[in-house]
Parts: sequence; C-alpha cells; structure tokens
Amino acid sequence: MERYWFDRLIEPLPVVGIPSDFPRSSVRGFKKESVIVSMQDLWAQKIENLCKDKGVLIEVLMLSAYFVWLYRITHEEDIMVGVRLSSGEQGEAALTLPIRISLTGIESFEHLITEVKVRLSEAMEHRLAFRAYEDNRIKENGEDAVIAYPAIFVMGDAAYEELSAPIVWNVDMHTHYHIETTFNNKVFTRASIHRFIEQYENILEAVTLQPSVRFREIDMLSKEECKLYRKLNDTREEFPSDKTLSAMFVEAAEQFPSHIALSSDKGQLTYEELNSKSNQVARMLRTHGLKQGDFVALFMERSIETVVGLLGIMKAGGVYVPIDPEYPQSRIEYMIEDSRAAFIVTKAEFAGILDESARSCPHGAQVLCLDDMQLAQYSNENVAAYPGATDPAYMIYTSGSTGRPKGTVIVHRSAVNLLVYLRKPYECTPDDVFLQFASYSFDASIAETFSALLWGARLHLLSNMERVAIEEFANVAERVKATGALALPTAFFKQIAAYLEDNSIHKLRTVKRIIVAGEALTGETVRLWQRRFGLNINIFNAYGPTECTVGTTIYLVEKEVPPEQVYIPIGKPYDNYETYIIDPNGKLCPIHVPGELYIGGAGLAKEYLNKPEKTAEAFVPHLFSDAPGARLYKSGDIVRLLADGNIEYVGRKDNQVKIRGHRIEMDEIEDVFAKQQDVEHVAVVAKTTEDGNKRLVAYYSTGSTYPLDESEIRKFLAQSLPAYMIPEQFIYLENMPVSPTGKIDRKLLIAREDKISLRRESGEIPQSETEKRIAEAWEKVLGIDEVGVTDDFFEIGGHSLKIISILVLLKPHFPSLKIQDFFRYRTIAALAEYVEQAVDKEVKPVRSSSDGEREWKDLIEPPVIKGARVGQRKAMEYVLVTGGTGYLGAHIVHEVLQQTEAIVYCLTRGSGKNSPEQRLVDTLHFYFPDMDLSVFGKRLIAVEGDLSESNLGLSPDMRYELADRIDTVIHCAADVRHFGDAEHFEKINVRGTSLLLDIIRGKQGTHFHHISTVSVPEDLAASGQWEHFVQYGDFSYSTVLENEYSNSKLRAENVIRTAMKEGVSATIHRVGNLVGRAKTGKFQRNIESNAFYRMMKAMLLLGTAPAADWYVDLTPVDYASQAIVNLAAQPEMEGRTFHICNPEQIHYTDFINELHAIGYEIALLEPAEYRESLFRLNGVEEKAEALELAMAQLEGDGAHDSEYRYICKNAQEILAREGIYCPKPDHDLLRALVTHAVEVGYFPRAKEHIVVGK
Repeated sequence: MERYWFDRLIEPLPVVGIPSDFPRSSVRGFKKESVIVSMQDLWAQKIENLCKDKGVLIEVLMLSAYFVWLYRITHEEDIMVGVRLSSGEQGEAALTLPIRISLTGIESFEHLITEVKVRLSEAMEHRLAFRAYEDNRIKENGEDAVIAYPAIFVMGDAAYEELSAPIVWNVDMHTHYHIETTFNNKVFTRASIHRFIEQYENILEAVTLQPSVRFREIDMLSKEECKLYRKLNDTREEFPSDKTLSAMFVEAAEQFPSHIALSSDKGQLTYEELNSKSNQVARMLRTHGLKQGDFVALFMERSIETVVGLLGIMKAGGVYVPIDPEYPQSRIEYMIEDSRAAFIVTKAEFAGILDESARSCPHGAQVLCLDDMQLAQYSNENVAAYPGATDPAYMIYTSGSTGRPKGTVIVHRSAVNLLVYLRKPYECTPDDVFLQFASYSFDASIAETFSALLWGARLHLLSNMERVAIEEFANVAERVKATGALALPTAFFKQIAAYLEDNSIHKLRTVKRIIVAGEALTGETVRLWQRRFGLNINIFNAYGPTECTVGTTIYLVEKEVPPEQVYIPIGKPYDNYETYIIDPNGKLCPIHVPGELYIGGAGLAKEYLNKPEKTAEAFVPHLFSDAPGARLYKSGDIVRLLADGNIEYVGRKDNQVKIRGHRIEMDEIEDVFAKQQDVEHVAVVAKTTEDGNKRLVAYYSTGSTYPLDESEIRKFLAQSLPAYMIPEQFIYLENMPVSPTGKIDRKLLIAREDKISLRRESGEIPQSETEKRIAEAWEKVLGIDEVGVTDDFFEIGGHSLKIISILVLLKPHFPSLKIQDFFRYRTIAALAEYVEQAVDKEVKPVRSSSDGEREWKDLIEPPVIKGARVGQRKAMEYVLVTGGTGYLGAHIVHEVLQQTEAIVYCLTRGSGKNSPEQRLVDTLHFYFPDMDLSVFGKRLIAVEGDLSESNLGLSPDMRYELADRIDTVIHCAADVRHFGDAEHFEKINVRGTSLLLDIIRGKQGTHFHHISTVSVPEDLAASGQWEHFVQYGDFSYSTVLENEYSNSKLRAENVIRTAMKEGVSATIHRVGNLVGRAKTGKFQRNIESNAFYRMMKAMLLLGTAPAADWYVDLTPVDYASQAIVNLAAQPEMEGRTFHICNPEQIHYTDFINELHAIGYEIALLEPAEYRESLFRLNGVEEKAEALELAMAQLEGDGAHDSEYRYICKNAQEILAREGIYCPKPDHDLLRALVTHAVEVGYFPRAKEHIVVGK
C-alpha cells in the first residue's frame, strides 16, 4: 500500500507558488486570519444539480474548481494540494493527504472532474499507508522532508484549526453555503483573499453553465481586476498626429534660434546653426538623388555631426539608419545591404572602412561626408517639403535572440506621440540641459535627443570617458549645470549611487530628474541612492522595447523605498499606448500573476524590414479590439500587474529559469546579494551543463577589488532566500563585462567556461561504508570529482543509461538494487539507507527447468465489457494512427494503406531539423524501401502533434478536422521503457490516451483501437490475482502494479474500459513480445533499445545465460500489424480485448537449443552461479558491454521463471477465418531474427562470443 505513495509523490514534488503580496525574502512568522464569503443560493443549487448529473460528490467538484483556480494563478501543470479529511469511522485521526494532479493533456472541466475523482478515491483507499510513508520520508531525509502544502482544501467537516499552510480553503455546501478562507497575513492581504474567492466563484459559475468548458480559457478576473485593466488602458490623449520630428524641430529652432541646441567637449551649435547645417545635409542628399523613403546609413560615432546628419536625413525625406563604426565589419556590411541604403552619411575619417563595405554591397550605396567644405556649397534655407507623419523616420537594428539583427522601422507619428507625452512627466523646458548618454545605434538616443531639441533645451553629448567614469560624469554635470539625464543605464546609475565620492555629491545639485532604463531596477539600488542623495532628484524607471518606439511605461519614485520592496515597478503606459498581461492561454492575468506583456497603440513599429514572417510573429492581431488593422506587439517580457495598477517587470520569457521544479527570478536573488557590504555589481545566470541540467551561478565585483568569503555569502543569502534560490557557485570578477548599451553582458557571462563543481559541506560527505561505495560509483560514472550525500542523482547529470553503468559497479555488493530504485531514492543518503535495510533480503532466485514439472496457468482473453455499445461498422475511411514513426506503428500505417482505401492521418512529433512529414517518410522508407509513397498521393497525412502536450499539440483547425472526419483511431504510441519516472509514463501513456479519446468521444460511427501489452495480465496475475481470475474469468483492474510501464498501460486500459461503459466503441489489443519480420527478420531501427534483443545479445556475447522455466513469446511484427488492422475492420469488436501474440510459444530451453543450432554456444547456469559469474567480470574492460547488457537479467527484465502462458484463442478464431496465421517459433524464424541482427552489426556472429571463465 505504501508503494502507492512512493509512486504518486515521486520527486521532484510540484512547487505551487501562489502569488503573494509580500516578497518571499521578507516573510517571517505566521499570523492567521479568516475571510468568510456567502454563496448565492441560486449558484449553490446549480452546483448541487451538476454534481447529481455527473455522479460526483459536491466536494469533488469544488476541489476540481480549486485545482482550476490554482492552475490559472500559477500556470503550473503539475499541482499538489493537501486535502484535509475528517476523522474515520474506526477512530482515525483527521488526516491531510496530498492530491497530485497533472493537468497536461486535460482540457475540459468534465475531464478534470473525472481525474480528481479517481485520484481522490485512490488516496482515500491508501490513506492508512500514508502515515507510514510520511514517517519513512522523514526518517530518510529529516524533518525538512515533511510535505509543506502551499494550499489545503478541507473536505466536509474536517477539523483544520491547527493547520499552518499559507492558505486553507474550506467550502461548506451542506449547512451554511459559504467559503471560508484561512490565511497567513504575512503572505496575503485580506483584499487578495477576497479577490481569490471572487475568482473561484467565477470559475464555479462558468463550469455550472457549461461543464465541458475549457477551464484554461474561463474568464475568471474579479470586477476589481477588470476595472484595473480598463483604467490602465484609458490613455487616449490628443497629440499633433500630423507632424513629423523634423518639422517640430524646425518650429523649435524658429522659436529659440539663439539657444544652445547641442554641445560637447568638441564645440557647440545654437538652434539656428543646427537647423542651417541640417538643411544643408538635406539639400546635399536631394541633390544626389535621394527619394522619399530611401534608407540612409548614418555611419559615425556619437558626435554633434551625428545629430546634424540624422536631422538632415529626415528633412530630406529619408529614413536614418544609425550604424556604429565599432561594429564588426560583417555586421556593418549586413546592415548596409539589408537596408539597401541608398546613401551612407559619414565623416572623412571613416571613409576607408566604408569604401570596403560599400564595395561588398551589390546595390552600390553612395558615400557622402559631412565636412564643412562639402556642405558649404548647399543652401541652408529650410527644405520646402517634409515627409508625412506616417512615413518612416528611422530604423534601429535590434539584436535577435537567434540569427541576424532585425531592422525595426518607426514612423514619425509614433515618435511624435512619444516625445509629446514625455514632455509632461519630465517637465521639459527651454532652460533644461540634458546629458546625452546612449549610443545613437540604440533607440534610447531618440528620447534623449528630441526631449531637448523639440522644446528649446540644450543637449550635451558626454565624452566616452564621462560615460564610464562616475567622477567625470559628476564633473561634467557640474560644469554644464545639467538638469537631467534621460537614459542612464541601470548599472551606471548604481555605480553613482554606491561609489561617487561624498565630496562629489554636490556636483549633481542642479540635476532635477534621472531616467533609468535598460535593466530591471531593484529596490536596493534606489534605497542606496536615496540614503546618499535624498529625494531631491526625481528618479524615473522607464521601460519599452525598440518595437514600440523607445518606451512604453514609466514610473516615478516619489517616496522612500521600503526595505521589503524588491523591485521598482515599470509603471503605467504612456499616452495612446495599451498594455495587457496575457497568460499562456491568451487570457488576461489576475493581479500579481506573471504573464507576457502585449503592447498596443500609437507606438508600434511599422515592421521588421524584409522580414514579413518575423513581423507577423511579433505583431499579432489585437486580442481585445475589432478596429481594422489593430495590432499588439508580443514583447517576450514577463511582467505582473500590481494592486495599485502599476506594472512590475519580472524577466524575459525566453530566459525564464526553472530549477528543481521552482521558477527562479534572478532579480530577487541579485537584490538580496547586493545588500552585502562592498558588493559593486552582481549578475545571476543559469548555466546549462552538457546533460541539459541548469545551475545558478552568481558573478559579482566589489568596490575593494577583493572577493568575498563564499561561506559568508551563503549565510547572508540563507537569511532571506529559500535554499533552491541560492546559487551553487560564486565567481568574483574584477570587472563585470558590459555591453555597448551599458548593461551587464549576461550573454558573455553565460558563455564563460567556468568550471562548475558540486558543493560539499561536512554534513554532506559520505560517512558509512555503504555511502562511500555508492558515492564512488556515482563519481566514476558521472565524471564528478565529489558528490554529496544529499545531491539528487538526476540533477547532477544522472539518467537511465548511466544507472546501468552504476549497477555494474554496485550490484555485486547490493544484489537487491534495481534500476527503479534510483528513481525512488535519488540521493546517496536515501539509497544507502534503502540498500542497508534490504541487505538481508536475498534476491528471489530464478528457478531452472530442473525444478520439475510445472502446472501452467493460461492467461486467456477477458470477456466482452458489460455495457459496451455495439454499433454499425462500416469500412474505414479516415484513420488516425499514433506512433506511426515507431516500429509497430509504421507497420500498421503500411498495412492500412495496402489493405484499405482509407485516408491515414499520422500524429507525429517534429524532431530537431526534421518536420513531422519528413520523420514519417524516413521511417516508412526505412522499413519499406520498395514502397512508392507517391502512389498513395493524398492518402497519407502527417499531423504535427505530441501526446505529452496540452490538446495533443494540435492546432485548433487540425483538431476540428480530425474530430469531424476520423472514424477509426489506432493508438500505438507509448513510452515503452521498462523503468523511469512514473509521472512521465502517466503523461504519455495515460493522459495521451484520454486526450485521443476526447477527439471521438460522443461521435457516432467511430471506433477506438488501443494497443496495450500482454504484460498487463501477467503482472496482474503475479500481483496475487490469479485466484480472482480463475473464479471470474477476469482481473480486478483497480490495483497498482509494481512495474511503472505495466502500471501505466493498465491505467490506460482502465481509461478505455471506462469509455466503453460510457458508450464509446473501443477495442483493446494486448500485443506480445514483438520481434522482427517473419521472413527477413528485419527489426526496429533502434534495436539496441529493445529489452529482448539486449537479453539475447548478452547471452551471445557471454556464452552463458540463466536457466529458467519460461515460455517465450515471439510475435513477428508483420503478423501483429496485419492482425490488428484486420480485427479493426471486423464488425462487433466493441468492448473486446484481444491478445495479439504467437499462439505457439517456445520453451526457453528449446529457444536456447535453437540458438545452439544456429552456431552459438550458450551454457545455462543456475541463477546463483550465473550471478556470480557476472560479478567476476566486474572491472574487466573488454567485457564491459556484455556485463552491462546482462545486468537486466538480474532484475527480471530478461530470462525469468514464469508459470503463465498467453492465450489468444478469440483473436485466432477470427483471424483464421480471414486466412491469417502467425508463423511458428521454429528454426527458420529464429535464424531470420538472428541473421538480421548480425547483419546490422548488433549481434556477434556465431562462434564470436566471450567465454566466461569458471
């Protein structure tokens, strides 16, 4: 019974992070409060009616709705809730049981109710064993192993006053009709709890109205949240939408001609001078033939000439494309060619670089230099006509996450809206002096430049030294009496806050506002600033992608930042902008729930130049507007809505990190890390190792230029962060790498090859001899110098193939150790304790055939399911096959194409570079090289999908097409490994089956054929059910089998049996031991992964095998596929279960004798002798492969004693009428199988085996 809980609670346990009102690092203690909300009688009655209709307890429905609510606020597919049960009838104490639900593949609420009902029933059945399981868990792992429930759901009248979970949900539907929620007010506010309850009620309302509703798409926002979104996007304001940047600059120049417009350490220009020079540039371009809308590359460093150039380009009607001369030559050439720049405006000093680049560009851009002598010949009068407001103004190249940069085209109207809006919060006046920091290749320069030049202010361009040295920055601010810096990188802002000398603070006394942008701004950084500079300078946190014209939202820090605040919000949208926070299912996210930020409004870019697919991918039709052409930009940024209506930045969607089941927010770690004395900069990144695991690594620099003590760092972080958020490695750098934008270069940090070593503390060092022996084996196989006793095997590089190698080392010392034990006991400490307890339990020996005559037990096919509907059967017309790229599946596809006229849909995953179509074609060509697929024309259709994904990974259109057309499903796909993670088997083998059923459920004239395995009845009989089988002719299917694969196939069969009783036409086909084709012996492509062939190879290499009393089933795949397709075409197959195996099975001793006849010498050894012979091979390098293959023999995964035989009488009677017979397991069949395996290089040739010394 306890085994049930080991399987259900296999690590890692799900982490359900309900969004809280306070940072995790600030939560201390527990203080309980309660909120009670009465339910309307009308809805209570509807809920009761629904429960009666579905035949479920009202608590099951309410718990199902609770799982929906938890999913919608966490987006977690694997959810565990503590369910509180009342005292039992035999005096059992109240008990909290973990109910774990995997939502992967479950779409409808009806489906979820069924799943919750099953899981709850199972838990109740095994509740008495849970206390023993929990005691063992604590004994193995200490008090920290006590299951900490993030949420508890109370059933009935169970007592729960003493529970200390963050949130406890009690729904009373029997007496008071109310919801009582008890919560920790150190985690949640009362307002949040009221909001949670309203969301839950909205879910209940939706499911009572339509029980089949797709729960992922229910509109569950509270009224408060709906109002917040409306208010957030109530941004409509008038602005001069008919004007351009260049026209507005001319207006400013005419109003403030004598004001200094531009200055730097190289000189200055008044507005009149800047206007005149830019007019000359415009006329020069027009004289040389520039046409409206031509792209013009602006190739120069940050300088006064850059601003002159960009203004001139826009005045001429061109689109300026800034290119930094320090870019690599290949990038420069790409930008010039991709933009097809008609002109390149530059300085004479860069002409040499450009001559080479221009020559490499086929379209031949003209190079023009901005020298005074060149410009002198052109008039400085205003240009007669300017571009229109909807014409492009500039194009900025953004670095794509993959591939080459994308040119983002921004129109004048968008830029004008931006600048007109920013004038208000920045309070721009003609008396301002703004410091210009950003490179002109980055769009922040737009806001900096025109926030000055449109309103008569002065723009001072910082020198390179003033952009990197904080003392020089302070000096220039004092010298020019700067009043603002409008695009200061976060890293530079922090440097000023932390390291500007006390005697230099006064140099910033004229500064009124600083706009920080580029990276997430943490609370600690601003607190540091405020401690030193006070509140006199307005600090703005600005956010926005290039694709939305520089900025989108802004937040003014007006008060002291409280010590518990981790992040500074990015604020609210600009005028005429819209912001929506969208969950993975396209619905608005509730307060505090992270989602992707979608942006709409006047600021959206026109396009990515020359990239229509990328444009369509990023700029999608508006989700909440029917206005013609309305779009939203998918930012890829993860944010959350705060209760005050501000937005908070969380991180990048493509950089979200999940480690050991926990979603990790790097900024939160960095914020705590930065509070340590002497820390200058810190960046936490996730490093991916060769085996795909992720580990957190923290890079940091200090003001003292000395590294911190690592143990002290860990102690400091542990005060505020949970263990899973503490980085595994800390690397000190004298200087943090910085990108051209002034941000910390995280990509460079990730690319660094710093050696990652596992942490070892004194308490983690192996102590006992057992722990040391296991540690040595792990270290040898995993290639790690040191392993701690609490390290998780699968988190340090372990996987199933490496388990075999480790078993070779450990099995001689711990004979009871099995592959599955590594999945259950994942640490050295847990595994050592297990094997020490099992050391006295001798492995059950395999009996030899000399034990005497056995009474064989025949596993016959079970009777027809009672209640299964028998319908009219017509010829197959539209068939859906799963597993078509697998061994049996490919043969079934071939058989259907050859024997019917049906159109065959094949559910197929893409893989790497291969599309589903290519994978399917390659598979069919491999097994049937003479098959001309062109003959079948449109009859073979590859459908992209995945059994493990929600909704099978099908597009809505394809799902509709399948549901509309399919009349037959042949479900072959499954995870057929004999060991592994229980949840993975559940997802593929059970959930996938249920999802496929949903496609045809309720549709008349359809039939579902489920491919199962004969291991199911054999394992059921071995579990103690033989007498039940003899008495009733069938098994009780409610048991839990020991083998994870068999158990998952049993559960899948149960799904089918339930569907049969509900009226779905279905048949179960239990397939035997599949081998190669009868005549050619051709076997599956990945022959090395098949357990039976691995067993054969082991005995052929070793020349020995364990003796066993066992009938071996050899079912040729071509017979199996022919049998299944023929049975699928027969009438009255509903509710039946067939055994698709060889009616004549060969005794294991005869099987060995046939191998002798082929030429292999194989000695049968008694089990104990065989085991000892293997142990003697340990350490013999040339015999390592044979030894690894043979280890499975000691686990019952090969030759084994069995008293059962498979009987397939019912299937044979039907097939015999059709003239279909299974080949006998004779010498010819065995020779064909062996010959093929030899030809493909898997089996050794006869006489070429390793002889085991006696």
